Amino acid sequence: MRSDMRKPTYSEVYAYKNMYWFAFAVFVFMPVLCDLILRTVYLYVETNIAYQWMVTPLSVLMESLSVISVYAGYGILTYCVLYFGKNAAGVIRLAFITHAVSFLVYCIAYYFFTGELLAAIFVIFSEQAVRLLVTFVIYRVLLSYGKRKGTFMNIDRYELSPSIKGHQLTKGILLVSAVYGAVQLFFLVYQMTVDFLDPSLGPPILVKEYVYWILEYVYIFLFFALGVVIMAAVGIMAQKLKDSGKAKFTAK
Repeated sequence: MRSDMRKPTYSEVYAYKNMYWFAFAVFVFMPVLCDLILRTVYLYVETNIAYQWMVTPLSVLMESLSVISVYAGYGILTYCVLYFGKNAAGVIRLAFITHAVSFLVYCIAYYFFTGELLAAIFVIFSEQAVRLLVTFVIYRVLLSYGKRKGTFMNIDRYELSPSIKGHQLTKGILLVSAVYGAVQLFFLVYQMTVDFLDPSLGPPILVKEYVYWILEYVYIFLFFALGVVIMAAVGIMAQKLKDSGKAKFTAK
């Protein structure tokens, strides 16, 4: 423990240990489930006419789990970095390791189904490299915010109450969701520009094409709100774990 930070209480240690295992489930188990198991099944049923009815449910399930795990992961990282700073080394490592896990299991799933990999490995690597960079930026933003606001080992009680709006953790959550949303917005604008300049596609002409692009921007704002809710739920869960640890210590 750094000299400028007090020794953690039993309840704080208890909360961190449980958050670490929650982080392990989100950062390690979920990529295996989504990018290996479910994706392998999806690739199989997508090209098998007998199982076409499973394509949409599987796609929705994969997308839902992916979104939830991304924001839950950022919620864990936000709470642990703001509360414990660099001392949350285990959770911080898992937040970066998850991209290597995703890259590996995605490659396995792709090779298992297609028998080829070289043609897609650069695309898979590039996607995970970008996500890794985003995680690093979010981590540095959280560290900077925590130092500026003095949140390390000094976060007020986090629960559903009127005070939650101005809470340090809520502000950190909004900051993380804004950074992630800005990245999504950047890639959407980039993709839209590329499509508009492509002679085979061009700018929208039909109403449904305009609706498509408008909805793409709406989704970013919806995911921003959803991300805030999921990350806030993680923060409330962490508070309950802390309370549980305190109750266990008091009962001894």
